[in-house]
Amino acid sequence: MAFLAGDLLTAQRANRLQPKPYYQKSTGTLAAGSSGVDVPGCSIAFTTETDGATVQCSWTTDFDLSGATTTVGSARIFLDTATGSDTFTIYEAEVATDRSTVAQFWTFTVPTAGAHTIKMQGTTPANMTINQYTIIQILVFEVV
Repeated sequence: MAFLAGDLLTAQRANRLQPKPYYQKSTGTLAAGSSGVDVPGCSIAFTTETDGATVQCSWTTDFDLSGATTTVGSARIFLDTATGSDTFTIYEAEVATDRSTVAQFWTFTVPTAGAHTIKMQGTTPANMTINQYTIIQILVFEVV
């Protein structure tokens, strides 16, 4: 975000110096036995002004057991439905009353300016749901 000697400082460039935060909490529960399904409400639409903007993402997934299981539940985020994070939130527990909120982080580089979406998809075994205390938070950093 450096300016070179002789560069003009425009209002548009100055506005891009500050990252833009976004936050979204899920609006419902992802059912047990789901595979690669959108987590209800865990989607953030945003617009970038420049090619090559970066998006720092953090998300927490509220995994809740209703019965014993030995299978992993997971969630990951996607940029524009096609590009998935290489990291997942994962949880496995064996006691019916177990519950945990798990966090993860990822950064995407957005190739083109325009409208984009970050969303979360989850996979749950039998006896495990993803509850409403699931959240996505992003910070968008524009190229100056």
